[in-house]
Amino acid sequence: MKHGYILIVTISIVVLASLFVLEQKWDVLKHPKEQTYAAMVHQHDFENDVEGTFQMNINIGTDSLEQNFGFIPDNLILFNSKTIKGLRLVYRLNEQIIEAGLPPFKTLQFELFDKNTHNIIYTFKQGIGQKIMVDGKDMGFEKFVLPIKNQITGNVIYEPSTTSRAVLPAEITVTDKYLE
Repeated sequence: MKHGYILIVTISIVVLASLFVLEQKWDVLKHPKEQTYAAMVHQHDFENDVEGTFQMNINIGTDSLEQNFGFIPDNLILFNSKTIKGLRLVYRLNEQIIEAGLPPFKTLQFELFDKNTHNIIYTFKQGIGQKIMVDGKDMGFEKFVLPIKNQITGNVIYEPSTTSRAVLPAEITVTDKYLE
């Protein structure tokens, strides 16, 4: 009986030591990092939910993000429509993509904060679709579907009301026409 207890204690010590080594080496027990968000402040929005175009010219680096927000966010909300609930453009810094639209879709990868001027265009039209272009290059196209009011969906929409906000240097225009 005595040897059984010694064996159990020895195995327990080996397991705990193994977990300690794994934690030190690969952070296996650490909770996933919570994503940080920041939002650009501007007054532009679509006039209707039938068609429209958001266009932005921006030329900043990550140092500008840190200077304006006090940190470099994981996600920067470039645009959040009040006219069309749930429609936003979010640049995901770690993935180097924009996630935008209804339903949301992801673009091809590109570096936004490299201190070069970038032209970002998001355009949509019911019955045709929605697309994103960066510096004249098509980065993604998807069907445009407005959510049915009061419909329960599986889509989780992060409301950016509690995020850090700042005015970043950018030229922004919003029109009520779809760009072919």
